[in-house]
Amino acid sequence: MWERYGGKEEGVCIVFEMEMSEYLIQVKYETPRPQPKLSKLLLSVDAEQELREVLRTKNTKWRGEAEWRYFVKNGNSEFSFLGKIVAIRIGRKMSDANRQTITDWVINSGNKISISG
Repeated sequence: MWERYGGKEEGVCIVFEMEMSEYLIQVKYETPRPQPKLSKLLLSVDAEQELREVLRTKNTKWRGEAEWRYFVKNGNSEFSFLGKIVAIRIGRKMSDANRQTITDWVINSGNKISISG
């Protein structure tokens, strides 16, 4: 996953502790993925549910990710996150300067956040 999500091992993974909510949805892995028609997404009374099913479904080749996704209705706006950061995983190829910056942020936050990597 570092190759795909962590900037070729130069990035970070942020681990959150969250309460279950209507916004936190476990990804389903199916092949083939749902392929709804645009007319159904635009005109159906169940359009929101149809769209959610598409957005929460990935191809079975990614099953090992065991991913969860966080959905909010009003995207592109700032909102209070419903969880707290409990850990940061640092990519093994991250520069020393960036590693130190992240470490300093964690120390200065005063929160118990583990750092590894």
